[in-house]
Amino acid sequence: MRTKAGRKRRLEDALAALKADEVSDELQQEQVKWLEDALRELDAPAEGKMTS
Repeated sequence: MRTKAGRKRRLEDALAALKADEVSDELQQEQVKWLEDALRELDAPAEGKMTS
């Protein structure tokens, strides 16, 4: 994805799919955490980072 909005939409879609899947709770929780962390990172104010 080239835009922040596009990356955010992909992460949100992945989270929704994961939560609807029949994945074991332990694995699912770990994957949800990774995706939520990535979303928070996208939403955080840029601190000296160059973004495209």
